[in-house]
Amino acid sequence: MKKEKLFMDPVHGYISVPVDYCEQFVDTFIFQRLRYIAQTSTICHVFPSARHDRFIHSLGVFHLGRKLYQALLDNTKDDDEISTILKDDKLKNSFLVACLMHDCGHSPFSHIFEKYYNENPCNKTEKQKHKKGHADFNKCFDNKIPLENGLSQFPSDHEIMSAAVLKTHFSDKKIEGDWDCELSARMILGRRYPEVTSTEDSIKIKNVLIDLLNGYPCDVDKLDYIIRDSWTSGVKSGAIDISRLLYSATLVRNKKDIQFAYKKSAISVIHAVIDARNYIYKWVTRHHTAVYYSIILDEALKELWGKLGNVLEKMFSLEAFKCPVSVQKKIKNLSVNNHDLV
Repeated sequence: MKKEKLFMDPVHGYISVPVDYCEQFVDTFIFQRLRYIAQTSTICHVFPSARHDRFIHSLGVFHLGRKLYQALLDNTKDDDEISTILKDDKLKNSFLVACLMHDCGHSPFSHIFEKYYNENPCNKTEKQKHKKGHADFNKCFDNKIPLENGLSQFPSDHEIMSAAVLKTHFSDKKIEGDWDCELSARMILGRRYPEVTSTEDSIKIKNVLIDLLNGYPCDVDKLDYIIRDSWTSGVKSGAIDISRLLYSATLVRNKKDIQFAYKKSAISVIHAVIDARNYIYKWVTRHHTAVYYSIILDEALKELWGKLGNVLEKMFSLEAFKCPVSVQKKIKNLSVNNHDLV
């Protein structure tokens, strides 16, 4: 039996993570930096208690992903083919690694600055935007994973960077049962395998798992931040029985396809999740004061960018995950006053 390490979480209780996951992923510098990246960014200026970070959110998504996967195993025992595929440790590990590492590429202040992985604010025209982050990603995966396919929403810049970081720094990591780095990257990006006439159940199930991390209205990423942001902010939008929801998850055959579904006993919980998501987005995430602070912070970075030259461009790059970039010396050499830097 695998040894596990426990993390105490006020939202989910004890989160159990296999020791090999901790050694290969959690204990690395790249994952530990998530302790210093706020989950809610400027929201804490409106809701002072909302000060959790991407570190605990990532552990929370891993926890929910693990419970969801087990529910799929338990609820599909009658279908031998689906059950056999789900029992593959490599498939399970690929999903859980993606859950754990889905935010590893987040920039400082989370979503506010992630666009600078691809933009240089000193370049004003679209033609001058070189999309460096996209180029780094395509190089990492040899253009095997299309970022644009016309079938689903274009991945966020932090998702693209997270997938590139996973490939660059973790593809050689070994865990019991092995894992597929490219599949994990697709899960982070929400990039399904092409819809073909293939009758392979394994591809259909992989596409379902991709959506269960990044695609469905109730995917495990959204479930964690809905519950966590609501709890930490103190905004109560209604109770969500997360255990009832996850335990009802299953896979069903629909003609030639395999689809994800919840049992009818979870209808009320699904309704509560959708209501909570809309409420949190409107009254917490998009609160006018939080949006105002985000704009001010963004304008400050744009002004600072012009003074620090290439330093910030290096900070917002795949290179920075290998060798952290220091701006201290550059700031000391600036012959400007404090007002100019703000």
